Order: sequence, then structure tokens, then C-alpha cells
Amino acid sequence: MITWKTGKAPAKAKQLNFYIKDENKISDAINIAVADNDLNIRKLRRVFRKAVSSAKVHKAYTLSVDISALSQLLPSYDIATLSFELLLQFELANYAFDKYKSKKTPKISTVFVNGADKKELKRAQDYAKYILHARDLANTPAEDMTPATLAEEAKKLARKDKKLIAKIYNKKALEKMGAGALLSVGKGSPHEPKLITLEYKGAKKKSYDLAIVGKGITFDSGGLDIKPAGRFADMNQDMSGGGAALCAVALAAALRLPVNVVAVVPAAENAVSGFALRPGDIIKTMSGKTIEIGHTDAEGRLVLADGISYAAKYKAKMLVTVATLTGAALVALGQEANAVMSKDEDLSWALRQWGQETGDYCWPLPLWDEYSEIMKGTFADLKNIQNKGGAGDGGTSTAGAFLYEFAKDLNSSFVHIDMAPRMTPGPNDDLPKDGGALGGPVALLVELMRRKV
Repeated sequence: MITWKTGKAPAKAKQLNFYIKDENKISDAINIAVADNDLNIRKLRRVFRKAVSSAKVHKAYTLSVDISALSQLLPSYDIATLSFELLLQFELANYAFDKYKSKKTPKISTVFVNGADKKELKRAQDYAKYILHARDLANTPAEDMTPATLAEEAKKLARKDKKLIAKIYNKKALEKMGAGALLSVGKGSPHEPKLITLEYKGAKKKSYDLAIVGKGITFDSGGLDIKPAGRFADMNQDMSGGGAALCAVALAAALRLPVNVVAVVPAAENAVSGFALRPGDIIKTMSGKTIEIGHTDAEGRLVLADGISYAAKYKAKMLVTVATLTGAALVALGQEANAVMSKDEDLSWALRQWGQETGDYCWPLPLWDEYSEIMKGTFADLKNIQNKGGAGDGGTSTAGAFLYEFAKDLNSSFVHIDMAPRMTPGPNDDLPKDGGALGGPVALLVELMRRKV
């Protein structure tokens, strides 16, 4: 991460100068053009990210930024907002996943800031730390990120912060729980599945505000319904929802939010072998409900089903599922927004607003009863896909409706976030390709905690 300093910058620091159109250019500065002084927050974030790419083009790795001057240039934003967004967007744009490179990617090393809100700089550093950690987890190749490795990462987070408690359940424990869905997805792999929990209790009360169930598929081959050629390269990132859940809880602890939250991550590798789950199989879940398997590449919803049932023990006020769940969400929304679904439509639209504020952009899709009707099984209680051999129309909403069947009897409000569109940056995110995974929706999940919805 970048070293951030306040006070007078040394002579070697290259000045970043933001200006409106062609005004106030400084010849010895890196000049960043701002189209107008009435930027919305989305455009402002892109301006800050472009500043990083401009600095790298100039091979300027020690920079100086005057936030006081920037505030005068952009009067719509206060010093606190500019301080937070500048630091966070600089960190996101400066990041590269170069762990496996013999020659590391050149990065900005130090930024001197004048006139910043120091409290907001510290808060932004906490956000950046855990968003970048979520990116690291998702970017790690599957050979180095198995269910056991992901479980160890949860334990590492707990060792670094005494307010966090990690618990790991192995195959034997899962068998005792009756976690038939999670076990079925993982049985084709030599890497046994795990159920991972990470708890943070920042409030004196016993009850939980939020339970986050994150999909932890460490590699998704599609199973026996194997994916088409060319669709495998980033399937190590299919655990992005699980990584986001863990990092959001760790960030809540770092911020010492006065909330009680838990991440529940059902982790497995969806592999191809003679032991793998088959189309036509009927499995029994932890809840007791049965599922007929129409397609083995609709595995994320299976592990989440057992994750929801386990999360029920916390009796949280709200239960959130977060997953790279459907290609249909990408078809519907492009790479511009996560899909969000809830029976509480006011909450869905509130998430859209909070996504705008946090940078984890969202758009609501329906979770109507008609979608639940579609997911009823013929030979079992439910089916994991609406049509044999394919997802059919409305695949994102039918997947959300499938998950809702396991949450509807809980005394918790339910929200599903399909983050498949935002697993990696889109062309309008102005982030480098070697950054890989996007690291969302960590900030949005923390916003849910902060508001104690």
C-alpha cells in the first residue's frame, strides 16, 4: 500500500495539479483535467484513478496533492469526502496483483497530502486494506487457494485482531450437520469442503445485526456439466463473495463498529471426477429440503443453501447472501452494477443509493413469488435450475428465489447480492488489468452494518 504523509513535501515529490479545462496549469506538475466543477461521485472517483495512471506514465512514484486547493476547485465536495475518496481511489488504482511476477509492477510509493482530513485518511486506509485483501484472496490461483487455504485466511484475520473469532468445520463435522449440499458440490475434488465462520461482536448485546453468507467456490469447472472452453481462466475468483464476506467483517472490526456480525463461508471446489455430483442426483440439504440437480454448474446456490441454514443459528436481524452467482446478471446489467434482490423493495432501492455512496454500484431486480414457483422440483422439493441443460430466462431472479426458499422461514430480512457483473473491473472503471478482481462489495456490506438495517 501507499505511504501517506502530511506536511511539506520534499522537492522530489511531483505535484499533482487538478484543473478545470485549461485553467491554472502548472508547468512542472502532472496536470489532471477535470471536465467541470460539478462532478458526480462516480466521475470524481474516475478522475482520481486517472491521476494514478497519469503519474505512472510520468514515472512519478512520489507525489504531492493539495486537497485544500482541490476543495476550492470542487466546492460540491467537502474536505472529508475528498480526503477519503482520494486515498481510497489512489489505492485501488495503484494495486497490482504481482505476487507471482519476477519483476514487480512499478507503483506509487508515497503521497504527501496538504489540507486533508486526517481522520478520513485513516478511515480510508482501513477500507483500502481490506478491499485490497479481498482482491488478493480472489486473485490467488486455485492451486494456492483451496477451501483449506481460505479457512486458514480466516484464522489469520482472527489472529491479527482479538475482536475476531474464526471457526472452521471439516468434512466430518459437515456430515454431522447434514450439510448435504455443500458436501455434494465438493465431493468431486481431492480438496475437502469447509464451512468457515468469522465473528465480530462490537456491541454489548447478544443478538446479531447481520449474517453474511458468502459463496466460497475456490475453483468452478462447472462439474460434469463442464464449462465451455475459454470460461475457466478466472474461475479461481468464484470465491469472491466468500472473500468479501470475510474482509467486510474484518473491516468492521478494524473500524470498531458497534455491531455484531458474522461471515459464513461454505467453501468447496467444483471439480470433475468419477465422484462428482451428477445431473439427476437428488440431494438433501442441512435444512431438510431436497434438491434435484438439473445442472452441476449451478453449484453456488447449493453451497449457499447450507450456508443460509447454518447462519440461521445466529438469528441475525438481516441475512445477506453475496455471490458470483449467475451469468444472467452480467447479461442484464453489463459490468456496471451488482444485482440486488429482496422481498423488501424499499431496501433494494436503498441498497442502490448506498452502492452509489460506497462505490459498490447496485441495481434492483425482482424477487417475486412467480420465480419461486418456477424453482419447484418434480421429484424433490426444489430444482437447482429452471430448465434441464440451461438457466432459461430470468436466471438471476430464479437463482435469488431459490436462495429465498431457505431463508423465508427465518426471522431475518433477506437480501441477495449477485456480484457476478462486478467480479472484475469493467471498461469504465479506469483500473489496470493487472489488478484482477475488483474487491467488492466489501464497502457496501460495511455500510449495511453501519446503518444496522
